[in-house]
Amino acid sequence: MAAVLFAAVSAAIVFLWNRLFRPVPWRIAVLLWVLCAAYQAPTLFTTKVDVPGGLAFKAQPWESLHRKAPKANTGIVFTQLVPWTRVAREELLRGEAPLWNRYASSGTPLLANQQTALFHPFTLIGLPLSIGKAFTLSASLRLFAVAFFMFIFLRNLGITSAAAIFGTVAYTFCTFHVVWLLFPLGLATMMLPACLAGVQEIGRELRPASYAFLVIALSCSILGGHPESALWVWIATTSYALYEWKRVIATGSAFVVAMLLTAFFWYPAMRALPMTERFALMQSRETNPVRHGIGRDWLITLVAPNALGTPVRGDYVPPRGSHPTLLDDYGEVASGYAGLLTLACALAAPFFGRRRPMWFALGLMIFALLTIAEVPGWIHALRLVPLAGISLHQRLRILWVLGVCIAAALTANRIPRFAPLMTAIVLVDLLLTTRGYNPPSRPRDVYPITGAIAAMQRGEAPYRVAALGWSFIPDTPSYYGIEDVKTTDPMQKKEYARLFRGYLRTTGGDQVIGDTSLPFFDFLNIRYVYAPPGQQVSDPKFVERYRGADGAVFENTKALPRYFFVKRYRVEPSFERALWFSRFITNFGEEAIVDRVPARVHGPLGAGDIRILRYTNNGAELDIRTTAWTLMASSDNQWPGWRAYWNGRRIPLVTVNGTFVGCFVPPGRGRLRLRYLPDEFVKATRVSVLTLFALVAALTLGSARRGGDAARGAADGETPGT
Repeated sequence: MAAVLFAAVSAAIVFLWNRLFRPVPWRIAVLLWVLCAAYQAPTLFTTKVDVPGGLAFKAQPWESLHRKAPKANTGIVFTQLVPWTRVAREELLRGEAPLWNRYASSGTPLLANQQTALFHPFTLIGLPLSIGKAFTLSASLRLFAVAFFMFIFLRNLGITSAAAIFGTVAYTFCTFHVVWLLFPLGLATMMLPACLAGVQEIGRELRPASYAFLVIALSCSILGGHPESALWVWIATTSYALYEWKRVIATGSAFVVAMLLTAFFWYPAMRALPMTERFALMQSRETNPVRHGIGRDWLITLVAPNALGTPVRGDYVPPRGSHPTLLDDYGEVASGYAGLLTLACALAAPFFGRRRPMWFALGLMIFALLTIAEVPGWIHALRLVPLAGISLHQRLRILWVLGVCIAAALTANRIPRFAPLMTAIVLVDLLLTTRGYNPPSRPRDVYPITGAIAAMQRGEAPYRVAALGWSFIPDTPSYYGIEDVKTTDPMQKKEYARLFRGYLRTTGGDQVIGDTSLPFFDFLNIRYVYAPPGQQVSDPKFVERYRGADGAVFENTKALPRYFFVKRYRVEPSFERALWFSRFITNFGEEAIVDRVPARVHGPLGAGDIRILRYTNNGAELDIRTTAWTLMASSDNQWPGWRAYWNGRRIPLVTVNGTFVGCFVPPGRGRLRLRYLPDEFVKATRVSVLTLFALVAALTLGSARRGGDAARGAADGETPGT
């Protein structure tokens, strides 16, 4: 099914392009398709999938299955992207908006996380498939889209097809695209050739088809799920539009339309970003200085990407000079290589290439080189640019690669007779360089269920789990429908992160829990604790429920419910003061700290009971009976966007214990509905829908007008197109 969909969608892309624009010969389209299909053959035409599931076997509880773990550098795909995507897919298939992720960090925004790229066409097309095959289909379509539109962009520069194919192959199979093939970062940047081709088409002739294509290409870059990368795609596309200086106003309006069209996707992320720990870390000059003291090792990989070793061989050594805010794994450092021959041709371009497009290519190369080398003065000026200044600049190697491939294609155009041989040499070079980088998995190795995992799945929701030691890696429980208190999500709320680290004494990037004895542990609704083999659990509040070769599962008898009433509270508007006074709470089931008290609340707190009627990813519905005003506390992470309705009427929420959802409930019996629905999503969705209708209407009107002009021209005896 994945192979059929890949062939059908690829053919549809070629057919629509050839119908609306200057046709690409089918023999060339088929050649590009065959190259991409051959590269993806191990998963596209077999039962294997593009999910590095085998990486699980390095950690418990999966290690107990005694299966071989591959050597790979794509762990985030396994630990984050696939689990989050599964949650989002299931929500969408249930007819719900994928707004909230209950399964990580006591709750985090899911749509604002963006990295599921759920609304990108390549992701939506894969919804009928298993998640493993959906990743395979998306990866295959990404490669074909890069190849097809890069060829179009290069051909439109006026060079021969052979030279365009040379630059296309070098760009499509460069280390950047292979390294980031399964990531949202790669999906966002892979739209860059389509965006550049869209600028060319508008420059050639402003008509509804060319305008719509540029809008779609720009929108797909945003929907790729990586705002930082989409930002640089837009900056590069803007630079090219200014460089060409043709119909700049029309081109600029396409950017505005694309921004409005995708507002529902990016606006919630932009509003949530300042609340995250990563944003605070990257913004600060103390935690993220302008220069990170990198050495020449960071640049040698532009010529020899494997000079520092490779993850596949297991001998990779990070480059000298680093910083906590500067990622130094192979994917970040070695992603700027498009082949030695390609680089040689690019450096020869000033002597052999065509002048005008050559200077744009060299400009991209110089910009990227100055940035990734952190040249003094230049990097200081760049850091003054909002958002762009605090992004991970080593990823601008994609602009280096793009510039290299454009310049190399211009050089190859002067020697078209040798272009096919050059293409073959570069393809072999790149395939050997990245061989084995994305190891496929057998379906049975993709998140296998062990006895311990099955034991933790048997509880009646809602409840959470916590894994001790380096085991059950953060975010992977999401795949099994198990709610975890850990996460490595960049959208993690900074207040929750401080409480979590402080009270559970966590260490390391995988948040190894060091203390389960404090009352805050019980407050988090942690009902089950997983202990890997050899890990001892002696606290009497833990009762063993399962033990096997893969470890043990204990039930926490002191775990508080997800939603409960407290007997008394203290008002502390400041998070810092709430954090301080929370240290003195010995039982969070009786006492809470709130940030405020709504004006309608009066009198001492009463008693009551809560029964959960409905529990979903985006909210819950509770049957409540109280004798007086009561304070309902929960361990759901409080983010702007949570709403509370008492018998259908909206009531105010309060923040409990520094960063959790709570509300004061009036006396009597009724239903309390909690729902996560951010205002920014509602407003942005309206803008996106209105923009879509306006765009369709404008394009339809424009097409009708062009048709009328053509008919009148034919009646007057004019040749079509004059």
